[in-house]
Amino acid sequence: MRYVRRSPRWAAGLLALALLASACGDSDDDGEADDDAPATTGADAGSDGAGDAGVPSGDDMEALVEAATAEGEVVVYSFTSRIFAVEEAFEAEYPGIDVVPFDLSSTEQIARLQAEAEGGGDTADVAYISDAPVVLTELVTEGILEPYVPPRVADRLPAEFTSPLVANRLSTKVLLYNEEAHPDGAPVSNLWELTQPEWQGRVIMVNPLLRGDYLDLVTEISLQSDAMAAAYEDLFGEPIELDGDETAGERWLSDLFGNDLILTDDTDNVNAAVGATGQTDPPIGFSSYSDRRDNEEEGWALQLANEVQPSPGIIFPALLGITEGVEHPAAARLLIDFLMGDESDTGGVGFEPFYVPGDYATRTDITPHPDAVPLDELAAWRIDPTATAAARDDIADLVLTLGG
Repeated sequence: MRYVRRSPRWAAGLLALALLASACGDSDDDGEADDDAPATTGADAGSDGAGDAGVPSGDDMEALVEAATAEGEVVVYSFTSRIFAVEEAFEAEYPGIDVVPFDLSSTEQIARLQAEAEGGGDTADVAYISDAPVVLTELVTEGILEPYVPPRVADRLPAEFTSPLVANRLSTKVLLYNEEAHPDGAPVSNLWELTQPEWQGRVIMVNPLLRGDYLDLVTEISLQSDAMAAAYEDLFGEPIELDGDETAGERWLSDLFGNDLILTDDTDNVNAAVGATGQTDPPIGFSSYSDRRDNEEEGWALQLANEVQPSPGIIFPALLGITEGVEHPAAARLLIDFLMGDESDTGGVGFEPFYVPGDYATRTDITPHPDAVPLDELAAWRIDPTATAAARDDIADLVLTLGG
């Protein structure tokens, strides 16, 4: 059974509710919320700003550290709760500088940064953020976020990860399954299987209207129409009929909703439902590949369905930017430098929270994690932020009409 497209007036009302919920819901776009993590905190990081005139660039690290220590503080918005581990490590390395972290989803960061820029209120010094299609086409073009590439590591970063903002790693939204229940591999080999009766009510993901990275995921599936059409024909033995949808990817999304897709507002709900051990017939779902790092601690058995056709999901950059009118410019630069990792093979304490299976360092000299699928073998699609940005609104409207 397929859902009926609802009217634009109904969709607009639900969109307003969804945006309100996104500001009140779980605050971690990377699927790493921790109920035991410290509460988010704030500081008087005024937008009148000290600017960056005369601030050491980072070529002279001793001068940068001295200037940052004189500022004494750096405020950071982060889409992952792993920022609290960074806070502890940074303050141990630079005891004269207080890191003030806010754990906010990328969706909430974008809204907050835009509102603070418009209203002239307090804001962060650094944004650690995903959802590149919005960040690069809005926050950067509006001048709300500005680039800083630490000179120390610039020659070890491919150009695609230095402009218009620097990225310290690649993250994912991919199809995960329970490897305890399915020790021989993923229970599906084709995304279209998720639309079939045997998976009715047994596919789960975070609502794309609440988290930008999940909207990027379903948008990319729509953009990959040729691949989705070929996968349909491979599975069913006949060409796809769009049945009112514009692309094969949109047809897949419509069929997935029609098969009682389960939506949640919290990535941990996805991980627990899919990965909890002791299940005989668990659901399958879309989440972050890096969440496998919590398998032992949480009692999960999450595993990547890398062989699924035509792709298990998407891979995208985790971006670092300095805010317009930054109040602590030297400390902001030093924190970004720290987040890029030290000179060791694994990036040291600054990169340690991200040196996990399923995250991929952008620096060419950091050794890939041995317990993950190598990046060149990861079948996830690399998003094109510009193309995704152009298509996102239409896909958001489709999700609304489908009941997202």
